[in-house]
Amino acid sequence: MWLQKSRVNWHLKGDNNTKFFHVMASSSINSIIVGENTVEDPEEVKLAVHNHFKSLYVEEVKFRPVCSYRRGNTIDSRLGSDLTAEFIEEEILPGVAAALAPTTTTTTT
Repeated sequence: MWLQKSRVNWHLKGDNNTKFFHVMASSSINSIIVGENTVEDPEEVKLAVHNHFKSLYVEEVKFRPVCSYRRGNTIDSRLGSDLTAEFIEEEILPGVAAALAPTTTTTTT
């Protein structure tokens, strides 16, 4: 019941934020403060906004800590560097192709 009442009130009176939203959505950004500088050129504003949000989704490369506990066989430094190296397309494609290749089934009678 309260949900229906709230919807009727919203429909008749509007939402408190509706005017604010429409003003903000229909206006454009003329300037932006980056650090201590005000940027007013539209292209520089675009670039500043783009760089800001891009920096939010970038992660620094972090390496795993070295484990000093050794038991059993160890990996030499060459193999270790191979295991922590970036993947390259030439390594991945054959494995994916082999995994996706149709398998043949043989039946024996």
